[in-house]
Amino acid sequence: IILVQQLHLIQLDQLLEAQQLRLELQEVLLQYIQLLLYMQQVEAQVEQLQEARMKLQVQAEELV
Repeated sequence: IILVQQLHLIQLDQLLEAQQLRLELQEVLLQYIQLLLYMQQVEAQVEQLQEARMKLQVQAEELV
């Protein structure tokens, strides 16, 4: 009976460890998704800046 209980405890321990690893993996995936979203925001800002620069260049050329 003691051996069976010990096996049971080992199985529970392994189950907890697996759940812990799953949580850690989910956290990493969440951070990865947040990073991708941040990169998209940065790309959008870069596009806006490039458009603004082109408009300024056109205005500067009109002044000359």
